[in-house]
Amino acid sequence: MMDEATIIIPVYNEEDIIVANTKILLEHLQSFPGKFEIILSSNGSTDDTEELGILLAEQYPCVRFLSIKERGVGVAFKNAIATATYEKIVSFDMDLTVDMSFLERAMKLLDTYDIIIGSKIFGMQRRSFIRKFGSRVYVVVASTLCNLKFNDYAPSGKAYRKSVVANYLPYTDHGTSYVVETIFRASRDNRSIIQIPINCDDRRKSKFNLFHEGLYRYCHLFKLIFARYIHDGSAR
Repeated sequence: MMDEATIIIPVYNEEDIIVANTKILLEHLQSFPGKFEIILSSNGSTDDTEELGILLAEQYPCVRFLSIKERGVGVAFKNAIATATYEKIVSFDMDLTVDMSFLERAMKLLDTYDIIIGSKIFGMQRRSFIRKFGSRVYVVVASTLCNLKFNDYAPSGKAYRKSVVANYLPYTDHGTSYVVETIFRASRDNRSIIQIPINCDDRRKSKFNLFHEGLYRYCHLFKLIFARYIHDGSAR
């Protein structure tokens, strides 16, 4: 059976790399055996990202560009999922920090599993100490309190079946916590989830305010814990 893939890339103020990295991804996809589309989903960009994204979509029929005024990775993801053509969804970032071989591996696994989690901890990661440390602490806290067995909840390097992840879009907020939210709810619903190692080279300066991002993530995590408490209590 021919593979069909939608590749989702949320973008925010990426005028410096959106053209070059989209072309790198397209070159990688030349050997892809089936149909594919790339959805560049801009959220609140204020530079030339939108103009360049529109030009890419005009130049390459397999590239689609979406733009919304509201800033937020979660909003960009929700918007892209709603318009995705194909059942198999793979999420990257515009930096292409995750090894693109994840695409082929994830596509095969999506024949059997509902969600594929790429794990930097099990693979190789080139990131600053503070980012690795902060991510590790969050993973331990989230996995323990939400009773999850996974160790990577970042947006990039994840794959989903559209028919499954669409069930959790109503719970997707503006930020990056849609990943742990989706995994939490899918795990609770006994969806099939597998974690595989990925290689990640992410030495670019983060676009997030790390303090605000951390505060947001932990506040969202407490909401999930409350949801788990309510669910477990009603199941008794």
